[in-house]
Amino acid sequence: MATYSNMQLGTFAVNAITTAAICHPLMPDIPAGDKGISFDGHIDVMKDASERKDAFLGKVPVQVKRTGVKHFSGLYITSGAVLFVVEVDDKTNTKIFYRPTITLRAKDDN
Repeated sequence: MATYSNMQLGTFAVNAITTAAICHPLMPDIPAGDKGISFDGHIDVMKDASERKDAFLGKVPVQVKRTGVKHFSGLYITSGAVLFVVEVDDKTNTKIFYRPTITLRAKDDN
């Protein structure tokens, strides 16, 4: 297995989540290399891809964990706000596991 530094693995993980999020009406703000003691960033949840203020539904804080692996594993179960665990293989392919523990609801239109 290729050996990557923690910074490299973290960057691969954040890039994988960012790429997956922008394929949906989500706007990720997760800096690579973050060393903060709180959440790693957040994802803005939108009701559509317009990026208008009135499409904004809320922010979901995220914590990203990463690990280098020889082969991708099956299910990954843990708890947290929204926890992402990203496995990175020796060819820098990634597999994202997540566990949402909050429910977002759109504001009433009234």
